[in-house]
Amino acid sequence: MIIPRLNARGPLTWKNQVTEDNTRLFLGNKVSVLVSGGDTKGKYATILTEERRGFEPPPHTHLREDETFFTFLKVK
Repeated sequence: MIIPRLNARGPLTWKNQVTEDNTRLFLGNKVSVLVSGGDTKGKYATILTEERRGFEPPPHTHLREDETFFTFLKVK
């Protein structure tokens, strides 16, 4: 469930969490759509993935959108 919140600077922000409903396996990785393009009128999406070594996305190009990665190391 997406909960829109007013941001003091103006635009809406979304607060969401990983749930069974927004999480799927894709190319061997757990993928959770936290904010979809449908939620933002196609302006952006926020997707959380848990990548396993050897299952990272290959080098590729998007013709209609940009892609940004933030990498976090999971320490056991």
